[in-house]
Amino acid sequence: MGVGSNQLSNIDVSNNVNLERFYCYQNPIPSINVTNNIKLTTLSSWENQLTNLDVSQNAKLNYLYCHANQLTSLDVSNNSVLIELWANDNQLTSLNVKNGNNTAITHLDAINNSSLSCIDVDNPVAADGGLNNYANWSKDATANYALDCSASLGVEDKIISFIEVYPNPADNTISLKPQNEISKIEVFNLYGSKVKEFNSNFSNLTISNLSSGVYILRIHSVKGIFIKKLIKK
Repeated sequence: MGVGSNQLSNIDVSNNVNLERFYCYQNPIPSINVTNNIKLTTLSSWENQLTNLDVSQNAKLNYLYCHANQLTSLDVSNNSVLIELWANDNQLTSLNVKNGNNTAITHLDAINNSSLSCIDVDNPVAADGGLNNYANWSKDATANYALDCSASLGVEDKIISFIEVYPNPADNTISLKPQNEISKIEVFNLYGSKVKEFNSNFSNLTISNLSSGVYILRIHSVKGIFIKKLIKK
């Protein structure tokens, strides 16, 4: 079914239960419901005005082109036969590609999502190394791969305003305050490995030897242990 490059502001395919290929790109459509289209193998909805997209019921989906929209989150963990995913040029803060079959995804594009700091995948080590099909995956430098982004990044303390880290993102050095409240800082990568530790001079901490990416700061202070996310440029 093709309705691309029109001026459609709404389309209902809920009764098209046998729909296998749906092309609705380049329209001002704000939402699309494909939950009833369980036979869908291709969805081309790029350059619309989508703010959300639920493909959890589309287990046969092979090709998903949803770039150039306004999506803030996308979960394809139920799409185990996915071959291509184009999610670039959105407003993503969450992207879950941990579908148990990342080796089948021959192309993934998630660039130009400046607020996306973590992507859930099957094998973050292979993804970071660009091994196998991961070699054809693209993301912003500020985004990292992890097995569980919620565990790695969803740990901002409820009273984190007590500790300030600046600049963030950072190039070579960072500062923390109030310095007289801090006793130790541990730096972890998204695999949970400690890569650095600081015990003094919290006003000028050198991070130049860290690779670009996202890190977790475990900050020991007189008021307890706090967690902050650090983005290394």
